[in-house]
Amino acid sequence: MSRRPTDRTRFLRAIRTGELRFALAALRPGDRRILEIGGGQGWQARQLERRGYQVCSIDVARHPDACDDSPVMLYDGHRIPFADDCFDVVFSSNVLEHVAHLDAFEHELHRVLRPGGLAIHVLPTPAWRLWTSLTHPVRVVRAAVARLGGAGVSDAGVAHSAGSLRYVFWPNRHGERGNSLSELYWFSQRAWQRHFDGAGWQVLAVRACPYFYTGQSVFGPIVTLRLRRVLAAVLGAATRVFVLAAAETNESMERSG
Repeated sequence: MSRRPTDRTRFLRAIRTGELRFALAALRPGDRRILEIGGGQGWQARQLERRGYQVCSIDVARHPDACDDSPVMLYDGHRIPFADDCFDVVFSSNVLEHVAHLDAFEHELHRVLRPGGLAIHVLPTPAWRLWTSLTHPVRVVRAAVARLGGAGVSDAGVAHSAGSLRYVFWPNRHGERGNSLSELYWFSQRAWQRHFDGAGWQVLAVRACPYFYTGQSVFGPIVTLRLRRVLAAVLGAATRVFVLAAAETNESMERSG
């Protein structure tokens, strides 16, 4: 039984819909079978299915807000439970930065992707990291209210972390590498380019998604998507889309052409 979405959930879905639409622009006519990494609630998988794609979605844990008929399959986070050369596209949205064993995971993505297939990843930018850090006091205040039993605050993890004095003055890292300061580098296009080059991918395109937002959802749905487009041009886009192909496959296609 699915829960009624909150205002924050509806806001995030609107953002993710825009990012998904932006990412799908990279697909080619023959790209039909998609593997989604980190499917969460299963909402984006359903969006892809409505667009006519054949979608398999996997995640390491069941999302607390997932509906009973969620299409997301659970797996161990290491071995992707599909055969070799199985998918036209591998897609992830704000996931790779959370993968601790990223090099081994990239090997799995290569394995399940067919020759000539694409990997498309939506990833946070340094601008997202910067503005999330600068708005960190908002998160601390929300956590303090939660600890005092304030109504409408359900971020238990934040409430627990607020007991740490360090957390009050220094935000936690978002991903699996470095800290909230060094993530300004780890989330940069240069850092991801170096990673993908080393993991056997060729970066075909990098595009900034046209939305500004932070990890704190300071104003949430109050700020319209249209205004967030304007803010992205001034303050920086929150995410980028990386479109990749296996380096060897792409080189062989260029030689044959």
